[in-house]
Amino acid sequence: MAINMHTYIQLAHKQMDQYHIRFSKQTPDERNTIKQQNLSRGYHTIEDSQWFVHGLEAIVTLHDYRYTNTNHGYPHNHDFFEMSYVYQGNFYNQINQEQEIIQPSNTLALLSPNAIHSCCIKKETDIVFNILMKRSLVEEIFLRMLSENTILFRFFMDSIYNVHQNQSYLMFQCNDHLTNLVQEIIQEHFDQKEFKETIIVAKLIQLFAELSRIYSQQIEQFQTLSRHDKNTKEMMDYIQKNYATISLESLSEAFHYSTEYTSRTIKKQTGQTFSNIIRQIRLEKSCYYLANSDLPVEQIVEIIGYHDIRHFYKIFKKEYQLSPIQYREQARKNGFFLPKQPAFEAIAE
Repeated sequence: MAINMHTYIQLAHKQMDQYHIRFSKQTPDERNTIKQQNLSRGYHTIEDSQWFVHGLEAIVTLHDYRYTNTNHGYPHNHDFFEMSYVYQGNFYNQINQEQEIIQPSNTLALLSPNAIHSCCIKKETDIVFNILMKRSLVEEIFLRMLSENTILFRFFMDSIYNVHQNQSYLMFQCNDHLTNLVQEIIQEHFDQKEFKETIIVAKLIQLFAELSRIYSQQIEQFQTLSRHDKNTKEMMDYIQKNYATISLESLSEAFHYSTEYTSRTIKKQTGQTFSNIIRQIRLEKSCYYLANSDLPVEQIVEIIGYHDIRHFYKIFKKEYQLSPIQYREQARKNGFFLPKQPAFEAIAE
């Protein structure tokens, strides 16, 4: 049965009205941060909190002509992945200060969070949807579901871990099956039915698998991950599974490397130190438990591997500008949460 896209275009316009009202209420400090980033770096970073207001890890938005420049605005990048679907007309994107890319109707473009770009639509008849996906969703779900010898696995891994970031975007022409999948994702988002995020994630997994299949059929040879890429992926998987108890020494021992080599490799391949990676994972897990359980903060701190509760409060407040208790209260009040607990993790008794 064909999807009545006109209905969902109208719903998307209403959603963008709500976002526009929210953006108009930015504090002077928030506006100043964007201004300072533009002045110092030539671009600013759009954070998760600006779009993922209800805690979902995948959402659909619209490039609304009423709120979008017809000329390229300030360059920016994201904390999240962005996939644009041109339903009608064209979409214009200038990526990493290179030549303008014109994305035509019935195409998909998947953009890395690291890509610095400026984009626009030039006509009111240009209809472009965005599917936004948090890094955590890609890392914990999609990377585990996709085969390593696929273009999308490589693209996601490069984007998250900064491993040989050769491509800022991927573009695909949609066949009828892909078009139906994308439109079903849009429909699911705006219908607001029960279990919508589970269904959206399932359809995204199917979409990425189909895109990988199409891409692999179009090329005669595919360059597989290098040994260093695979080692980095294996290390990151090991860290994810053992984040609460892991140390640089235990990680090095597990892979039969010296601590110096392990530290250097992680820094080179991801751009982050081992300690920063562990801190970020533990904070993300603490958010999950705060939003999805009644466990006391002291027990959560113990579960995620910290031993000094004062230290945890300090780094949590610095990261989220909220105390753990305030975060839990807002999560309960506003209904946002981090729903994807990895299958390997079990809550301590």
